[in-house]
Amino acid sequence: APARAPRRAAHAAAASPPRTCLKSMPLPALESWVAATTGDPPSRARQLFRVMYAPSRGFASDLADAGPGSAPQDTLSPAFIAAAAAAGASVDPGLALAAVRASADGTRKLVFDVTRGPAAGSRVDAVLIPDGKTGAAPGQRRRLTLCVSSQAGCAMGCAFCLTGAPGLAGSLTAGQIVEQAVAARRLLVAEGRDPGLLSNIVFMGQGEPLDNYSAVLAASAIFTAPTGLALSHNRVTVSTVGVVPAMRALVAASRVQLAVSLHATTEEGRAAIVPANRRHSLAAIVAALEADFPRRGKGWQTLAAPGEGGGGAYPPPAGPNHRHGRHVLVEYVLLAGVNDSTADAHRLVALLSRVEAKINLIPFNPHPGSPFAAPEQAVVDAFRDAVRRGGRVCTVRAAKGADAALAACGQLGDPAAGPPRAARVFV
Repeated sequence: APARAPRRAAHAAAASPPRTCLKSMPLPALESWVAATTGDPPSRARQLFRVMYAPSRGFASDLADAGPGSAPQDTLSPAFIAAAAAAGASVDPGLALAAVRASADGTRKLVFDVTRGPAAGSRVDAVLIPDGKTGAAPGQRRRLTLCVSSQAGCAMGCAFCLTGAPGLAGSLTAGQIVEQAVAARRLLVAEGRDPGLLSNIVFMGQGEPLDNYSAVLAASAIFTAPTGLALSHNRVTVSTVGVVPAMRALVAASRVQLAVSLHATTEEGRAAIVPANRRHSLAAIVAALEADFPRRGKGWQTLAAPGEGGGGAYPPPAGPNHRHGRHVLVEYVLLAGVNDSTADAHRLVALLSRVEAKINLIPFNPHPGSPFAAPEQAVVDAFRDAVRRGGRVCTVRAAKGADAALAACGQLGDPAAGPPRAARVFV
């Protein structure tokens, strides 16, 4: 009986009457809700928005926290609080910080309990990552990136990823995604540090963000709202394994940075380590990137498309991404003996010949039970240099949090869950 209690509690939380979580609403939606519910003007919604995301006492876990005792300039009237509460509104999205695990390099994994919604009863992680500077000039501060989760677990089943080992438990709400940043900034305040040090958000934690498209889009809008967390669009990155329809919808609807995980340069090779390639092939992903991020400069007219035998006419670069100079970030996990040869590097350059892209290489981060290994540094360097000789910007991501905290890329989740499902090596 005691073993079943947590499941009953999780079921009760998930089945409890739905509430209107105000932290799940971008500002325009919040303005509409306030007008329809209380009759207040848009200025009231903007005031509430500031209270919910202010980096001090304005952090509200309940509507009562937005009343007397919060920042004086943002105090909400008792009448408004009563009307909002009567309408079933809450500023508690159902995410509670349970633990903070530190790595030797300064990376910290924030572990949250999910208490409401589709993922109730699960745990999710967010990771605070310091920048790569080993020292700072007088007056210079080290910036922080927060890697947030969009789901509890993951359904993609990539063969090299610990995060997907237990499968998908459920998607997070927009408010639960945003609350990870709220909690991280609250932690900085409690330590006497400037919450403005949190300068970047990356959707690279648990889950496939574009399988939770609506919540991710709403959370991105809150992250970038001037009266929200006030981050620049180019400092919010949404990473996907390549869910093509949602990927294209995101590019059309938002100016956040898109990152696409390729991890291989042939259909057969990618299908062996990324099962989602059966739904959205490498060719389909590249074609979408060509359309949404056409490469600028000379030479685009005669480039051959992937799989074609020769060149040919290609539509001239057009559309909003070309006009504003946007690019896609291509992520590529390097697995020793699987996808790390210079031939792979040359194919990657050719594959992206029509795409305005920057390439980020991620040497594999080992975890218990995995059949994969990280390549030697000389192999990583040779791959990077081959891509750079192909005329592309290419960086190598430093492993942060790759120790007992299991906070590095691909290591999130529960280490006790065992190796990823259907893990296999393609040679």
